[in-house]
Amino acid sequence: MGVIRYKIWHDLWENLGRTLRVVAIIAIGAFAVGTVLGAKEFILKDVNRAWTDSNPATIALNVKPPVDDDTLTALAHLDGIELVEGWYQDRTVRWRRSPDDPWQPALLVALEDYGDQSLRQIERNAGEWPEYRLMGVQRDRNLGVDDRIELDHSIMKRYTGTYEFEDEAIRYIFLEEDQLFSQRKGSNRFRIFPVSENMFVYDNSLSAIEFVEQPDGSMIAVFTDRRTGTKGERTSLEVPVKEETEVPLELLKEYTGNYELKPGFVIEITLEDNKLMAQATGQEKFQIFPSSQIRFFWKVVDAEIEFIRNENGLVDSVILYQGGQEIKGTRK
Repeated sequence: MGVIRYKIWHDLWENLGRTLRVVAIIAIGAFAVGTVLGAKEFILKDVNRAWTDSNPATIALNVKPPVDDDTLTALAHLDGIELVEGWYQDRTVRWRRSPDDPWQPALLVALEDYGDQSLRQIERNAGEWPEYRLMGVQRDRNLGVDDRIELDHSIMKRYTGTYEFEDEAIRYIFLEEDQLFSQRKGSNRFRIFPVSENMFVYDNSLSAIEFVEQPDGSMIAVFTDRRTGTKGERTSLEVPVKEETEVPLELLKEYTGNYELKPGFVIEITLEDNKLMAQATGQEKFQIFPSSQIRFFWKVVDAEIEFIRNENGLVDSVILYQGGQEIKGTRK
């Protein structure tokens, strides 16, 4: 054994207590470092897991056209999807405090149930959750509980009128109870919803219509569906408006019954809450509105029905006016 090695060994042996303490300290330090590093791995995994559980990956989609509840339910059942929540947004609204104040743009957001929010939550600082004819306002608008404001949908009024398209279709754009509708002549009417100030999508459809005001003040509309697109110009023709009249309840009762227009196709006329309802075979039930004492019209479709009396004064048939046709039906 060399002199240097002998010296080291001698010092270690002669100071055995101190040597053991140094060895113990080194061992404890190494153990502590290993423990910290190991704990770090577990802690980071737990933190990441807790963060993922409390803040799962989310994505916000602006869907055109808006989807219905059935679509949301179907999306929620896809693999890897934990939750789907729908919002409705309207950018065509303006508001002001009083007639003396200028109009201000607003983004109107609507949820089905404000008390059951899971994603993109809205917090309530004061007052109750919005209900019919009530609304919540963002804090920085300098408004308080029970304050009143005025809403305006005049942006949508700018687009109303009769449009003639390149494919010779005639579409009526009209406003009814703050809801914009589109109805092709001779066809059903559809609610249309704004996705921007001048772009609207059709209810339960992949169709859309965009309104573009020209420099000379005229208005054009571009209608698109899954396959084609066509451009139309607003004409000077007025949107047809059918005037309603009053019909005695006893007279309405005489019109109820089943009327067969062709084998297997029947229109059932019923009276519900003093309103005359019509339901054709395989179709939904809709209210019909009187334009005279014997003639009624649908609002959901461009059609009318007239009740005919026989020589004995009894209502025994009808005439359906739709799409340029007159179809007679006999009471069963």
